[in-house]
Amino acid sequence: MIKIISNGTIKNVTAEEGDSLLKVLQKNGYEISANCGGFGKCGKCVVKITYNGITETVKACSFIVKNGMTVELSYSSS
Repeated sequence: MIKIISNGTIKNVTAEEGDSLLKVLQKNGYEISANCGGFGKCGKCVVKITYNGITETVKACSFIVKNGMTVELSYSSS
């Protein structure tokens, strides 16, 4: 389970550890740009994550989901 915060709304979603964060976000209806096709080259899929008390900015396409993490999106999405 991961927590997604977008526009002040919190949504908990089920995700398998080992899944790409980009794929999990897209599967749950969040429109994340990945012009490079998810190969980590364009940098358009950058999101803020918090896990084990550490907050960092990562590319969603190349970040592997960790259960218990929080993802903050800073744009309009559903």
